[in-house]
Amino acid sequence: MLIAIGVFWFLLKPISSLSSARITSVVINPSSSSSHEQRKDDISATVVSATKAATSNNSTLKAPIPPLPKAVNHPTTTTKQKHNTFEHSLNNCFPHLRSQIGSPTEYVRYWRSMHPHAALDIDFIRYFFIDKKGNEIRAHVLYTLKNDRRLREFKIFKVLEDGLPDLVSIDPADRYNPSDTTLAKYINFTTVFETQKKWSAGDKDFFIEVEESNARVIEFQSLERRHTFRCHETDCECLKKN
Repeated sequence: MLIAIGVFWFLLKPISSLSSARITSVVINPSSSSSHEQRKDDISATVVSATKAATSNNSTLKAPIPPLPKAVNHPTTTTKQKHNTFEHSLNNCFPHLRSQIGSPTEYVRYWRSMHPHAALDIDFIRYFFIDKKGNEIRAHVLYTLKNDRRLREFKIFKVLEDGLPDLVSIDPADRYNPSDTTLAKYINFTTVFETQKKWSAGDKDFFIEVEESNARVIEFQSLERRHTFRCHETDCECLKKN
């Protein structure tokens, strides 16, 4: 009877408490020792099995969480800075001008003031503007020679969606040596956002070639007897002749 009560109590006890339970004694009725010994062995096996399972569960729950992978540092893209060698190159060619001139545009202005009688020879003028339909248009006035005569040739292009220029047909009478009135027929000067110009001046002893964008010098080359001074933006160099 005592054994039956003990087994019934064991089956009702929560399984989670088995891991810490200790069975100190078991009362057995001597009158049925063989069957009771078998029941005792079964109970002991059950306790051991439940204890191992509970211990295994606890160790699994308390297992350390693996560390997160380290963040990958992707290289950042840096914009390459343009060299500003204007002051250094100017000092090599014209040390007396270092305190007076601070940019290519100022140098070209100074050169023209020193050679006021040098004739200006224009290569081209380009106008970039938006027409009434919202299209980007490029108008070119090219200065060329034909039969030893200076000739201005007018061309106009529409910029396509892929960025390529498409030649626009104009009246043949407007193509050569157009007047300001003729240019105004095709160019919307109120929407011109950039004007490019290339020109040169001088002779064999002093010569300069210049490219401008909106009256700002973006490139030039100045040739003197002793040296050549040239710049692209502010990347410049002074080449001295032996």
